[in-house]
Amino acid sequence: MLLGELLGAMSYALDLAEGEQSGHVLRTCLIGMGLGERAGLDDRALGDLYYALLLKDAGCSSNSSRIAAVLLADDHRAKRSSKRRDLTRATGRFRHAITTAAHDRPVRERVQTLRALATSEGFHRELIRIRCERGASIAEGLGFSPATVEAIRSLDEHWDGNGHPLGLRGEEIPLLARIAGLAQTAEICGVRNARRRAGRWFDPELVALLREERLPRDEVALAAEVEGLAPGSAAIEADDARISRVAHAFAEVVDAKAPSTGGHSHRVAALVAGAADSLGLGGGREVVRAALLHDIGKLGLSNRILDKPGPLTSKEWTAVRAHPLQTEAVLHRAAALRPIAPIAGAHHERLDGSGYPRGLTAEELPVAARLVTVADVYDSMVSSRPYRVAMTPSGTIDRMRDEARAGRLDADCVEALAAFALAPGREHGAPTV
Repeated sequence: MLLGELLGAMSYALDLAEGEQSGHVLRTCLIGMGLGERAGLDDRALGDLYYALLLKDAGCSSNSSRIAAVLLADDHRAKRSSKRRDLTRATGRFRHAITTAAHDRPVRERVQTLRALATSEGFHRELIRIRCERGASIAEGLGFSPATVEAIRSLDEHWDGNGHPLGLRGEEIPLLARIAGLAQTAEICGVRNARRRAGRWFDPELVALLREERLPRDEVALAAEVEGLAPGSAAIEADDARISRVAHAFAEVVDAKAPSTGGHSHRVAALVAGAADSLGLGGGREVVRAALLHDIGKLGLSNRILDKPGPLTSKEWTAVRAHPLQTEAVLHRAAALRPIAPIAGAHHERLDGSGYPRGLTAEELPVAARLVTVADVYDSMVSSRPYRVAMTPSGTIDRMRDEARAGRLDADCVEALAAFALAPGREHGAPTV
């Protein structure tokens, strides 16, 4: 499996986080690569562009919580709206605010929110800065070239200098960023709307190269076409080390979604790694990857749910109970991660069938899935959440032993985790892997 194929499959998680239609990143990649070829980029530059397009939204989850909190809105709805408005203009900001901010709240609350937005300076710039810096950091951590990293960092800069986060102008904006930004807008708003922004948002010479692309509607055909466009310089094998790095990177994307879950995926993975040997899981490579990515489906949940300090409604609970299915769906797209999809997707199941989303029972849950479940429960209980305070490690293990005696958690997994998490000198149960 090539690295581009793996990242292309995982890009569906980024579509979830942005509230975009499934396949948005891949369609943007096709448009952008066509632009790059017509612009005369050499093979190396095309390779850098290819990965910038696949990872353009890597920082997308990092501003979700703030968007939901300030706008009193579903972050997915707000993100979709923001990409379809010209937020560099007062009219665009007004329309975005009036259709998004506190849209389902009482009139008084809506008015207060709109007034606060009207007097806030730099709100959109700061949100984009957070997103672009985080995305660039993830690309850099994956070992991509400075050209790829800077393309992601400068994705939202505009030709006239009114973009974000730095207000770069004209050819100060890296060429790959100019291409990726144009391709993104063409995919979301259409080629005609992208052309209208020539000279303001986009390099006029690049806009002249823009064409109406025939993009595959079938997702299998779409993925195949993107893989086929990979230039020679992008033909990197996704060996075990790179697969693990991608798993770590997307765990960061997941944990950035809500402040209360910062580091959760990596702590769960560390707990799993520490307990795996005693349960006969060998090196535990696959179960650790499952632990890292078990919550990737949460990218599709609104931060109004994830950050809610009070009880959830029945509709909200229905959405929460579906997130493991989204986890499975994302992981199943990548051949290298397909074996861990059912393990990661079962982290809310219980041995007695009382869990979700499928109500699986002990006979249907392998040891690896049971261990990820136990590690997830432990770290959730010893961590603070908007709706409760953290428990102590020892108190958490006592509670989990009660759950094991009641037939809901695997007793052997609980004891293996306890031996690791409560070892002398180990704070908060686990280091970060």
